[in-house]
Amino acid sequence: MDENLTTGPGALLDHRAKSLDQDRHAMEERRKHQRVEVDEAAYIYGDGSSTRCRVRNVSPEGAAIDVPNPSVLPDRFKLTTEKDRVTRDCRVIWIIQNRVGVAFECQNSPAADRGGEFF
Repeated sequence: MDENLTTGPGALLDHRAKSLDQDRHAMEERRKHQRVEVDEAAYIYGDGSSTRCRVRNVSPEGAAIDVPNPSVLPDRFKLTTEKDRVTRDCRVIWIIQNRVGVAFECQNSPAADRGGEFF
């Protein structure tokens, strides 16, 4: 019997978890800059409304944020940190459950001038 072959009810979940890890690794390989893990409160503004969120990681080019309901998120919005009120224009790149990956639209900002840090 092949010892690498996994069977049973957990096999599909194991395969999906490994596949997701490989996808994340491939995504990180495509990034120009490494993301830094953070846990910062922020607000999303767009389409006349605002939503509170958490920034989970950030790079000079984008961030991953957790939102309560990504289905109501506009394709483009402003993201403002609660702590220091830095605001960036964002575009949604991907959504996985309540986590949303965004790209920063404009690199010519005070945050970018500080070495690309969002905070």
